[in-house]
Amino acid sequence: SYKMGDGFMTFTEEGEAGTSQDTRRVAVMHSRNATSNRVEIGQVEGVFEGLIAAIASGTPDARYHSLRALSQISFRNAPNKRQFGQTPNAMHSLSLCIEQTRAGGDKKCLAEACRALSLMVSGDRENQQLLMQHTEVVQSLEQILADKE
Repeated sequence: SYKMGDGFMTFTEEGEAGTSQDTRRVAVMHSRNATSNRVEIGQVEGVFEGLIAAIASGTPDARYHSLRALSQISFRNAPNKRQFGQTPNAMHSLSLCIEQTRAGGDKKCLAEACRALSLMVSGDRENQQLLMQHTEVVQSLEQILADKE
């Protein structure tokens, strides 16, 4: 699960029968100007995996805040962009999120998913190539562009 509040992100991985297996608290600053915070957060072990997991299987609120956090820590930070792109299941989770939010009409979360994806590929040739290899993401984006609303 993923929770945000009091300036911290809390990631909890559930063990068997709902027991908490691992919990990490990561300090967060939601300022695009907080460059050092973005660098430090990106270096925390498991931060990208936790955010991607929340995007894939979290509540709509957790998904939204995870996407915002990904956007914030990837903004103007090439190492974080690269790590975001190389996180296992990142593209698949973003594609699934885009499809679910599009089908459910959650335009706010859909916009955040597209924003996170655009920040990941902006100015990063490797992530651009990675995106093109994931046809499900490209197809999801094409469907969004074809929507009449």
